[in-house]
Amino acid sequence: MIWATLLSLGARLKALPEWVWYAAGVIALIVGVLVWDRFDDRAAVEADRAETQARSMDARDRSAEERAQDAVNDLLAEQERQSAISRAAASEATKPSEARATVSPQDRALACIDLRNAGMTNGPKYREHCQ
Repeated sequence: MIWATLLSLGARLKALPEWVWYAAGVIALIVGVLVWDRFDDRAAVEADRAETQARSMDARDRSAEERAQDAVNDLLAEQERQSAISRAAASEATKPSEARATVSPQDRALACIDLRNAGMTNGPKYREHCQ
């Protein structure tokens, strides 16, 4: 039964005009190109996605290292500030009350640190108040 149906279909297909075969070939070629293009686009997108993920992994690692270094630098700067404040308070405590500064030792220490960070350690005011 199946063979009879196939033979009958084959006989009908042979009776088709030649232009129908050309049209079917062109349509099959277009469909083939579109299918190939679709799979090729997917491969390109996947390759680009993998490359982007690799680059972003490197950037995330770098930024994590920079954040850790910034945290260490912030901690060291805070310790330096606290140490300068403590030294200034101890220095003021040893002076007689009339010789003590009218500016609090903490404010003076912070001002000295600001001058040091700005690179202004050569001036006479720095030498007078911060050493």
